[in-house]
Formats: sequence, C-alpha cells, structure tokens
Amino acid sequence: MSDKHPNPHQQQAPVHGSEEAQPGLDSLAPDDREWRPTPKPTAPGVEPPPQAA
Repeated sequence: MSDKHPNPHQQQAPVHGSEEAQPGLDSLAPDDREWRPTPKPTAPGVEPPPQAA
C-alpha cells in the first residue's frame, strides 16, 4: 500500500472552542421585534379570511 492516500476515516475533525460551536445562528432568526403572530390563526386546510390591507 501507499502512504500517499491515507484513509480519510482516520482523520480527526478540528476542535473548535465554544464560541465557534454555533457560528452565525443569530443571523438566521428574525428579530423578536420584527416577528408578528397572525391575529386569527386558521386550522390546516382551512382558507384564511381575506385580510384588509
């Protein structure tokens, strides 16, 4: 066998600090101030009433 092609399963993943454990997840979620629940939620399969703009 040749040492030029090591088994990739023998390589270890890099170790990250706790600060890097979840990079950028905050940017995926909207601001709490921007999120608004629907005033009258409808059941699945039910047509929602037309909303006034």
